Amino acid sequence: MKETRQTRAAAPAKEAVPAADEPTVAAVERALVILQCFNADEPALTLTDISRKTGLYKSTALRLLGTLKRHAFVRRAPDGTYQPGPSVLRLAALYQNRALAREVIEPVLRQLTADTGESSSFNVREDEVRVCAYRVDSPRNIRDHLRVGDVRPLLRGAAGKVLCTFQEIPFDRAQEAAIRESYYCVAHREIEDDGAGIAVPVFGPGQRCEGALVLSGPASRFDAPRVLFMARQLLVAAGGLSDAIGGHGAPLVAAAEKLKQG
Repeated sequence: MKETRQTRAAAPAKEAVPAADEPTVAAVERALVILQCFNADEPALTLTDISRKTGLYKSTALRLLGTLKRHAFVRRAPDGTYQPGPSVLRLAALYQNRALAREVIEPVLRQLTADTGESSSFNVREDEVRVCAYRVDSPRNIRDHLRVGDVRPLLRGAAGKVLCTFQEIPFDRAQEAAIRESYYCVAHREIEDDGAGIAVPVFGPGQRCEGALVLSGPASRFDAPRVLFMARQLLVAAGGLSDAIGGHGAPLVAAAEKLKQG
């Protein structure tokens, strides 16, 4: 009975989980839930913090932390708090290298943020969610607070809808048709109450959609004239990036020209 209560309590903390018909291992899931407790605002946690955030008994959390520590996924600081360990960094580096080369993506993001004043990011799909693989923050005091590695629902937000459209994941025929025609998607207040975003696809070899290039920020700064300006900037940037990684950027650049003429 005790183990059943622990498993149920831990479930709300999970964002990216296997499909319902896939087998899972309860102990592994609980260990992953512990890792998901750490974030930019809380990079170090006590055992009490972890127990409270996961719903696990301290004794169970302590055993799982021992295993994670042995494999360097967490480390224990001199003050007794737990922090992500070097194995997390190693896997993160592998993931980013697979997503696309940092030296290709980050200059594009820096230029987009310099040109628009908004935060830019590159999102990729992972099964039923999307992940922020790269990010450059806006220099403005008021901005959104997405971080590299953050997970978002696939069907909420501009980036998710772009990924679904160009990776053949049906969701809404009318929206899909509009995105295919314009090559961009705008979303207001779908993730955060005061947030907005605009996204375009990036194509690789075989014109496969490799990810979504995104500008995001407060909804108040995403009015119609600004959206058109940012859409053009994104489309031109995505066209150049697509060419750089083996895709064809011409359709994206043409879409940017169409917006300029309109």
